[in-house]
Order: sequence, then C-alpha cells, then structure tokens
Amino acid sequence: RLHIEKLYTFANLEALQSANVDLRTIDIAFVDKNIEDSGYTGSQVVDHLKMRSVGKIVLASWESEESLRQDTHFSHVDFIVTEKIQTSFKEFFS
Repeated sequence: RLHIEKLYTFANLEALQSANVDLRTIDIAFVDKNIEDSGYTGSQVVDHLKMRSVGKIVLASWESEESLRQDTHFSHVDFIVTEKIQTSFKEFFS
C-alpha cells in the first residue's frame, strides 16, 4: 500500500548509530521531538540526519507547528505532524 522497500525503526540515535545504516539511502525520516532513553535531544537528531543527507525529515510533536517553525532547532525540518509517530502510522499498519 505504501510501497515501502525498507523500513527501519530505532528507539533513539544511539540505536541508529549502532545499526550502521547508510543515511543517504533514507528517503523520509520520522523523528519524535521528545526522545526518551537517549543522550540526544530531538534537535540533535534532526541535525545529525540533515548533516548526513537524509531525504526529508518529519518531526512529530504535540506542540503547534507555528511555534516549532519559529524555533531555530526545528525550523529546517520538512514537515511537522501533531501526533506522535506510533499513532500517525496506526492507519497504515492495522
């Protein structure tokens, strides 16, 4: 339905780094603004992905898109969704 060739999921940046994925091959990366159990913040993850040429970055947060766009840490993401990631994909994977 979504024509997904490969789907990676990682709890945090540390798990992503240990998996050794070539981030240049990622078309869309979804990042939760508030990452639990990580030494990195959501903005650090976004910066890491941008520096490694990930295609598009989607930020998930309960906060308003307008206020996040004004925050220099998140103003350069491609899309912002107001649902957390696990609920955003529920309709596709049920």
